Amino acid sequence: MDAVGGLQRTVAGVVSAAVGLWAWIVTMASAPRFSYGAEQDLGNRVFFWILLASALIGGFLLPSCATVIGLALGLPALLLSPWTAPRGDNDGLWILIVPALFVFLFVLVLIARAGAWLRERLRQPSA
Repeated sequence: MDAVGGLQRTVAGVVSAAVGLWAWIVTMASAPRFSYGAEQDLGNRVFFWILLASALIGGFLLPSCATVIGLALGLPALLLSPWTAPRGDNDGLWILIVPALFVFLFVLVLIARAGAWLRERLRQPSA
C-alpha cells in the first residue's frame, strides 16, 4: 500500500468514526437511560438512516476506502452501546442492541461497497 492510500484510508476512517460517534451521541446516547411512561423515549431511529446515507456517500466518494468507511461508521455505536444505549423500562431487552449493531456493522460495509460499486459503474463508458 502506498503512503497516499494509507493516509487516505486513515483520514476516511477518522472522519467516518467521528460521524458515527456524533450520530450515536445525538440520537441514542442523549436519550434518557430509563423511560417508564407510555411515550417511552428509546432514542431516535434516524441514527440508522444517517449512517446508511453516510456509508453510501462515503463509499461513492472514496471507493478504495469503502470497507474502512463502513466499519468506522458503526464501531463507535457498537463499542459504546453497552453503557449508553437507552434501556426503556429496564426489562433487559435493551441488550439486544449489541448484536443488532454488530449485524448493522456488516450492513454498513455492504452499503459503502455498494456506493463504491455504483461509482465504478458510472465511471465505465457504456458499450
